[in-house]
Amino acid sequence: MAPQKAEADEKVIRPVQSYWGVVWQRLRSDWITMAALALLLFMVTISLGAPWIGEHVLGFSPTATNLRQRNDPPTWAAAAWPQFQAFTLSCQTSAHCDWSQWGSITSAAVEGLSTCLTAELGGCHWMGTDDAGRDVLTRGVYGGRISLRIGLWVAGVSMTLGVLMGLISGYYATTFIDDIVNAIIMTLGSIPLLFLLIILSRIFQPGPEGLAILIGLFGWMGLSRLIRGQIFSVRERDYVIASRAI
Repeated sequence: MAPQKAEADEKVIRPVQSYWGVVWQRLRSDWITMAALALLLFMVTISLGAPWIGEHVLGFSPTATNLRQRNDPPTWAAAAWPQFQAFTLSCQTSAHCDWSQWGSITSAAVEGLSTCLTAELGGCHWMGTDDAGRDVLTRGVYGGRISLRIGLWVAGVSMTLGVLMGLISGYYATTFIDDIVNAIIMTLGSIPLLFLLIILSRIFQPGPEGLAILIGLFGWMGLSRLIRGQIFSVRERDYVIASRAI
């Protein structure tokens, strides 16, 4: 008995993990998910810091125009741009690309990188300019803020409506209220969402938030069905039936 007791004492007792601890452990074991999470956090950080990045890192305003620099290539690739255009033209006009030009194109682009890295604030367009001479990278960073705002609005509206309608439908299952909710879901689900959004956008001409609300108003049906099924299954469990009997 003594050796068995000693072996039992030597065993390490693992602490009981909480639900979120188990979820985090499974999440960390999937490197693809962790990489996607890191990329998402990076994009959110860049988007939220767009004003500071535009002013102190890139040196451009998203609305500042310069008609003398319309549709310019990236500053670091300016020297290689004519050679690259000649290369693409040779690919379009002949059956084979003239790959002999690729070495000089790469060398010119690498030399241009040092020019951008040592340039003063606002002296390098990393992704070129648009048709109004505005810096593309700065506008892209600011555009991330709009995308995040639209995503939050869509998720908030669709989740609120989906949970609310799902709770109502599941609580009043097999009644006329459930039939009405299901009829609404089937009717909205049968309408092509893209064409409906185009029509409503032309009529009301909403801004980013208004467009997000429109998308959320017609994107809650799937979540509602999921919540209804969960509520319906809970209604039939023993402890719920026992509480009703009491």
